[in-house]
Amino acid sequence: MVDTAVETPSRSRATRASSGGLVVARSGWITAAALSGYVALLVVASRWGESLLAHGTRLQISTPPLNGTLDWRPGATAIPAVACAFVAVLGYPRLVRRSRWSTVLVVAGLGAIGWAITLALVDGSQALVQPSSANEYLRTAMHVGDLGSFLATFTHRISDYNIHTQGHPPGMVVVLWLMHAVGLGGVRWNSVLVYAGGGVGVVATLVAVREVAGEDLARRAAPFLVLAPAGVMWTSGDPFFAGVSACAVTALILATGKTGQRSDVLAFAGGLLFALTAFLSYGLVLLAIVPVVVAVRRRQYRVLEVAAGTVVVVVLAVWIGTGFAWWGGLVATRVRYFAGAGGRRPYDYFLLANLAAFAIAIGPATVVALTRLRRNPLAVLVGAAVAAVLLADMSGMSKAEVERIWLPFVPWVMAAGAVLATQVRSTRVWLTIQASGALLLAVAIRSPW
Repeated sequence: MVDTAVETPSRSRATRASSGGLVVARSGWITAAALSGYVALLVVASRWGESLLAHGTRLQISTPPLNGTLDWRPGATAIPAVACAFVAVLGYPRLVRRSRWSTVLVVAGLGAIGWAITLALVDGSQALVQPSSANEYLRTAMHVGDLGSFLATFTHRISDYNIHTQGHPPGMVVVLWLMHAVGLGGVRWNSVLVYAGGGVGVVATLVAVREVAGEDLARRAAPFLVLAPAGVMWTSGDPFFAGVSACAVTALILATGKTGQRSDVLAFAGGLLFALTAFLSYGLVLLAIVPVVVAVRRRQYRVLEVAAGTVVVVVLAVWIGTGFAWWGGLVATRVRYFAGAGGRRPYDYFLLANLAAFAIAIGPATVVALTRLRRNPLAVLVGAAVAAVLLADMSGMSKAEVERIWLPFVPWVMAAGAVLATQVRSTRVWLTIQASGALLLAVAIRSPW
């Protein structure tokens, strides 16, 4: 006989409740596993690094996996950062849901800058400009007499320059030289450039998230991008690199959502910005993976053609006009890197330690969020950014100091935090965890950056 029993409403509700309970339990176990993995990664990287140091390996970092020294210094100077975190945790979850989109962007950009500044103030007001005083790009720029001669001989004279200049194309030096030429030289304007670049990077990332995953997820991601633990490292040229590269990625992503002339104009702008990005840092060309993935998924291949063509034209024009060949600079930098610290630092250790340092920069909440991205439209952006990070790690060209060097990758991965912002209360819990980690980092590690 066929069973013709009809499920009663009470049975239906019980079934749904049981199913919901299983989902919650499974989510709890995954979260616990992610946090345990996060802690384990940091512990292994720290203990392994300490063992290598004890046996005489020249890691050239004092607190593996981070570049800095242990220096516990909580005090009154941390109050602005605590206050900033308190206001952000309480106010941001509701503000980003209720405000106009333009207001969300402004608050996110300024909030990220304010967060980074208050974290720097842990070491006093001089910390806002002190890293720029020792910033080797600025030192090089101040000694450049003739810009044309500097660019023409850059590759051949690379060993004459300081470490930061050797490790990058001459783009940052050129930017600082031009700023000085128009009356905006010195450490203060250098610091303004750095912090403004970081804030622009946050805004540009949110615009791209909105284009790919929708405004709701972009709004939810905003507080996590603001209270990034990586804000502790906003003191070198890398936040500026993050701003330029984020604008490049976003312009191309926006181009994939347009047609005709508007798409071509955005693709051209994105190509110009990617060319500038390439002249700021060799490794940031890996960020091209993000818009490439989006363009392929949307079958907007013309955007990639226009952008790639623009980059090639700019790179060749710089070579013809100044004598600096980007590819030649990359080879020269690689030679210098492996003749110095890159050749002494063990590849296998930093393959792991780099990921640990990056995990500290993005915070434990982001690690948990990465486990919840399945079937989420954000997975396209975040997954592509994670791929870029893994490629950068495997390249061996960034051994140590990636908590700073990989800052341009941070906002794209941290956008995953949007999946944690399901309710105001849960959002505040995760933001508190993120902010607490950043504050601990600021008062416990004295970084040269």
